[in-house]
Amino acid sequence: MNFPSFDNDQKRNIKGVYITSKNQDQLIPGLMDFLRTDENGVDETVDPNTIIAMVMVDMSTGEPVLVGENGEALTEDIYRRCKHPDFER
Repeated sequence: MNFPSFDNDQKRNIKGVYITSKNQDQLIPGLMDFLRTDENGVDETVDPNTIIAMVMVDMSTGEPVLVGENGEALTEDIYRRCKHPDFER
């Protein structure tokens, strides 16, 4: 995220939100299955309750809006994987 280049209003409104299996439906339904998916489909050996993802949102409207690295609102769900060292594919 290019946070240092944002103006002060943008900096105040951009927040990090942790997403887990318990709250994914509020912001990004299906994220845990997406993160467990490889070329063979959903990897059932990975417990979705052990995954924590962080997304950035713009709160300027009072409702969280997913944003990209330059603070632009995302019009579709775009995910990046941050692999834990114990999570091998």
